[in-house]
Amino acid sequence: MPNLSATEIVDLGEYLSHSFNPMMLTIPQLLGILGHHGIAFPSPYSKPKLVRAFIDNIQANSDALTQERLKLKHVPPSNEGIVDVRAGGRSHRRSIGKKDPSDMPRAGNAASRPQLKRGETGPEDREDIGGRLRAIADGAPMDIDAEPLAEESPSTPIFPLVDISPVVSVAPASSMLATQDSQENQVDNSLLDGVKAYIVLLVRKRLQGDINYGRQSGEALKRVENEALKKYPILAGHGDMITAIVKAELRAWASELV
Repeated sequence: MPNLSATEIVDLGEYLSHSFNPMMLTIPQLLGILGHHGIAFPSPYSKPKLVRAFIDNIQANSDALTQERLKLKHVPPSNEGIVDVRAGGRSHRRSIGKKDPSDMPRAGNAASRPQLKRGETGPEDREDIGGRLRAIADGAPMDIDAEPLAEESPSTPIFPLVDISPVVSVAPASSMLATQDSQENQVDNSLLDGVKAYIVLLVRKRLQGDINYGRQSGEALKRVENEALKKYPILAGHGDMITAIVKAELRAWASELV
């Protein structure tokens, strides 16, 4: 387990077991797990203090945290709240797989129209063609009304309206936080893992609770940045790094809906 990163340990979820021994974890792993659950750790910190914070806040609430983990894992994405432009801006609430009755062909209309053989035209078509041919033979100018073009449905989906353009690599951010000393560099990298995990948790919780939150990417970024800075004041002045992490998470969440 010392060879695993904090993110890999969180994904496995073994640390939520009552019999788990937190002393097996390294300082970077403890920082990442506490950051994932949004638990403030003491500063200055040491391994005994971090282990005590783990026991008091995570191991003591392992049952509730396990239930929350299962809920987030098994909740399927919903199309609730997606605007259907063709329906006049109404909220799209139809279940996938069910056809709209208005889209189905009407049996009465099909039965009332006579069946035409291949290459044969109906009486209305023949009358219209005959009139046009007579007008051409008489040399009269033809007034052809331009048919209105059908409105095309926008090819770009309305939701989610988030900025999923390629983001800059987050790797340089870790070097900004790193120091000359190798031990401090390891701690700073683990702190960055905790920040990433905390921001991912913030974005996931907000998007899970309110699907409209993803439409306003500017507001979403600002709110998550403010909360991250409150939790980790040491990141003041590194707003670009936080923005890159949040954009990457919004991009990953949007791809899961496809």
